[in-house]
This record gives sequence, structure tokens and C-alpha cells, in this order.
Amino acid sequence: MAFSVVSPGKSLYLIPMLFKLSCIRTKIAIFLVHRLNNNICPKNKVKQAIISVERSFILLLVYPYILRTTPKIGKADIINCLGQVNQYVSYLEIASRTTGHRFGKVSKEIFSLRQRVLYNCPMNHSDGLQIDYTSADLTGEDCLKEIATTGKKFDVVFVDPYHSYKTSKSNLEYAIQLLNLRGVLVVHDCNPPNQSLTSPEFRKGGWLGQTYLAFLDFVNERPDLEYCVVDIDWGVGIIWRADKVKLKHSSNLIPDRPYLDSLDVHDWEIFNRNRNQILRLISVRQFFRNFA
Repeated sequence: MAFSVVSPGKSLYLIPMLFKLSCIRTKIAIFLVHRLNNNICPKNKVKQAIISVERSFILLLVYPYILRTTPKIGKADIINCLGQVNQYVSYLEIASRTTGHRFGKVSKEIFSLRQRVLYNCPMNHSDGLQIDYTSADLTGEDCLKEIATTGKKFDVVFVDPYHSYKTSKSNLEYAIQLLNLRGVLVVHDCNPPNQSLTSPEFRKGGWLGQTYLAFLDFVNERPDLEYCVVDIDWGVGIIWRADKVKLKHSSNLIPDRPYLDSLDVHDWEIFNRNRNQILRLISVRQFFRNFA
């Protein structure tokens, strides 16, 4: 299985799926996708010229406008995009009481099976959203072991962990076990903008902790995995099995995989200076082109 990447215009098809556009703009976007992805090449040179002008107009004017005027997207939108484009149907969220907060935004229409693990909270905890597994443990390991023993696998596993290094790393290691071979692992808080947010211990207010380090160590230990980080919403990491899921786009939009063991990513100055390369950071537009 491969991510469906046909042309830059394909990204327009994502916007309606994110439920971000008005009804009229949705219809316009879908129409433009059909026109832009039309692969017919008539022999008549006049018709060829018309199609060429039309595509240029869409790419240079309409496409940037749609993106620019669309409200800022976040982690749930990335998940919905991946689900819709790849026809994924099952979703598992692993989060703590102080993280996540977007389960209700993950589409029921796209994912017929949605389950949620919430840990580091009282057993009778309720936040008004569906909770399938609850744990008072700081890592949620008991719940994740329980799921693993059932043999369940999911197309998308979203990890928004308690941000200590130990918990983040443990959640990632269980998440990959619970992922279908052709599925995608999505991880939140992989791109902290400044060092003050990366305290190893919990702090009130903004706290991204050591999740980004656990993410980098995890992918560095697994050469069979590919990864990148979308530069939105504190960094949305995407991990997939390199031999099972291929990108179709021919251009090199995702930076080459760095030799992480040659860089001390735990040194903030080194990480901050090389973050684009280390995280394989991509923009929203690059995400659309590669994964949509």
C-alpha cells in the first residue's frame, strides 16, 4: 500500500474533508480537484493550451488562496486526512489526562472504530468524551498490555503522551506493536519552539517535556521506520514502516534521514541549530503533496 499522491492539486481535496470550508467553497474545491487531476492530453494544440492555462491558474492563484484562507489545521486534521486518503477505518488514541483533548475532532465517518486510552487519571474520570481504557498509572502500560493481548491492530495510532521521557518512549514502543503493518503512527509535541518548554518534569502552563527526544531516540533505534514532522501544532510527527508504506511523489520533499547517532540531540543547542534536518521538518503544503 502507498500513500496516494497524484499531484499538488490533490491537496485541495483534503480541505473539504477537514470540514473547514463553507458549502460553496467545498463544491468549488472538489470541482477544481477533478479539473486539476484530469490526465487527458488532447492532440488538439488549442485544447492543450487551454488545459495548460487552466492548471496554471489553479496552481498559482486558486490553490494558494484556498490554503491561505483556511483556518489553521492541527493534529486531528492530520489524522483525518491520513484516514480519508488511505481508507483507514480504525483509530486508537493514547493520551494522559492532561494531553490529547481532540478525540471528539477525529471523524466518526472516516474511522468506524475509534478507541481511546486515557491514563494518569482516576478510574471514574470523565471528560464528556468516549474513554475505552482508563488507568491511574503514569504510563498507561497496564491498558496497553491489555489491548496487546487481544491481538487488536489499528490503522492509525495517535500518541499524545504524558511528556516525561520514560512515558513517551514507553507509549511509542507499545503504539508500534498495536499498529497495522500498513498503518501510520502520529505523535504530538515533537517540535518544541524553545527550551523553556522541555523541562523533564511536569510544570504548569506550557509543557512539551521530553516527548521530542523520546520520538527521536525511538526512530533512531528503528531503521525499518520512516518519519517526518509536520511543522504545525507544536510538531505533529508521522511514523510509518518503510517497507510497507511508500510515498508516490517523485520529488524529494522530505529531507534525507539524518544520522542521528552522530548528533547529540539531547543537547538543546545542537537540536535547535539542526532541527529542520533532525526532525525532517515539512510544511503543511509538503504534507499535502506527500501524503494526500
